[in-house]
Amino acid sequence: HRLALISGIFLAALYFGILICEFLAPYDLHTRNMDYIYSPPQRVHLFHDGQFVGPFVYGRQMTLDMDTLKRNYIEKQDDVQRIRFFCKGDSYRFWGLIEGDRHFVCPAENGQLFLAGTDRLGRDVLSRIIYGARISLTIGLVGISFSFL
Repeated sequence: HRLALISGIFLAALYFGILICEFLAPYDLHTRNMDYIYSPPQRVHLFHDGQFVGPFVYGRQMTLDMDTLKRNYIEKQDDVQRIRFFCKGDSYRFWGLIEGDRHFVCPAENGQLFLAGTDRLGRDVLSRIIYGARISLTIGLVGISFSFL
């Protein structure tokens, strides 16, 4: 059963991901950036001015529409912020035991990286989804375990 095998591999990858969610998330669960409230997701680019640069996002500038008080974010094409991998970021305690500060993906120095946008408090949505998956998937695993008892 090919579909069952693919689904099993996908679930195994998700469960492995929740074991190391502190490492996978670009930011800590509670990190806020009040300059980027309700910021839309940033697009990852590979080429800038026709040349391969590697994965990067453009910086953003926030403008406020005084009629509607809506925040508008404009990409600054001259501000290339390279995405870093296996880098130092927010400190965390891995499963509450081991201190660490390495992350799989981080923003550029003095840059911002919001691959899924931000919420009303300026928190990174992707990081919160990764941390939230730990709770959701654990509840499912506990429920299945109880059904076998």
